[in-house]
Amino acid sequence: MGKSRTQKRKKTNFRTRKRRVARKQRGGLPVQNTIRFRYTKKSGRGEWIDALYPLSPIILQAIRELDWSTFRFRGESEIGVWQETDRLGFNANNYRRETALVEATSVRPPQWNIPYIIFGGAACELWNKAYPDAGNLHETTDPTGDIDIKVAVPYCKIHGEYLDDSTELFMFDSKGNYTPLADSYTRWIHTLGIQLATTIVPQFSPKWFVLPDKDDMEETSIADMEEAIGPILVTRSHVNDMIKVQLSTKLQSGQADHFIEFILVTPEPFEAQKNELRGIQLLNGLYVESAYLLFKDQLQGLRGRLEINEPGVYKLINHYGRLIYLAKLHEYTTRNKLDDIQGTGYYNDIINFIDEGGFAPSRGCIPQIGCSLENFVATLCKIPRFRMAYKRCAE
Repeated sequence: MGKSRTQKRKKTNFRTRKRRVARKQRGGLPVQNTIRFRYTKKSGRGEWIDALYPLSPIILQAIRELDWSTFRFRGESEIGVWQETDRLGFNANNYRRETALVEATSVRPPQWNIPYIIFGGAACELWNKAYPDAGNLHETTDPTGDIDIKVAVPYCKIHGEYLDDSTELFMFDSKGNYTPLADSYTRWIHTLGIQLATTIVPQFSPKWFVLPDKDDMEETSIADMEEAIGPILVTRSHVNDMIKVQLSTKLQSGQADHFIEFILVTPEPFEAQKNELRGIQLLNGLYVESAYLLFKDQLQGLRGRLEINEPGVYKLINHYGRLIYLAKLHEYTTRNKLDDIQGTGYYNDIINFIDEGGFAPSRGCIPQIGCSLENFVATLCKIPRFRMAYKRCAE
């Protein structure tokens, strides 16, 4: 016997109320915006993005206004010295650590280039807003809840007897401690983080945010510097081969994480007068990673996630979705000459990834969300040089 009109109406109303309650109770936070999640099924992550994503325009504006030209250092620090006659031989016996007078700045004169770039999901978001005609990022990914920023090593000059013998410096001494140069530089980045937190903290309502404990998060638990600004914790941590200055907060429901991190990759040693990052300045004044380098980073990140073997998690899905968007963006920036890097060397890596079955459901790809092999290859085949490299485009 069929259901009556009243029964159908009651069932519809019940489902509507259930959906509203589910949205309101995602992690216990009141709804702050109209974000609708298509791929983020982890409730805690949805809650986090609900809380932080609406603040991103204010946070990005504050990042743009930071003064990146203020770092100065003059003092002794460790350098690597090659004997001139043996430098090309790379004989370890002819290489040693010494202490020398070093002068350093945060920017490279005379251009005074900005020593940072925004990368990862936040960079994709910024490209998406700057050039909507390139494609819609949110067709294949949900909004992101954090902003990742690469910071260049300082620009240095070495004085004294080693001036002609070495162009290399160290971030850590032979005992694993910060060198004076690295300590000074990362303290300065930490100060920038404090300035940023002070600017944006009025937007962090105590109704939603509380101050986290540094032990709430793995990377902040090993921090050697910390400063509390309202519900924002600013820390410095040495994590593997990176030094990270993170701005973290905690939701009333208990979800704690960083929402901004400045990442200084620490090659050992690094060249004294090389501190450039290949970034592109968008119309809003922010410097972001190029579409080409974003593509390479996302592919590398995807491979790393597959090795961890976490099929179906939102980070894995985001890598697939961003690759689809970035394929469109790369084609758009190349056609419109917006990107000064028009490299094609990464195509072979993508072809290898495809041939390895990189878009199979067993690898974590979910065809329903648009990361099927057909969708991805169809996008790439619009790029002439990829079409020439990948013979199946003609099939």
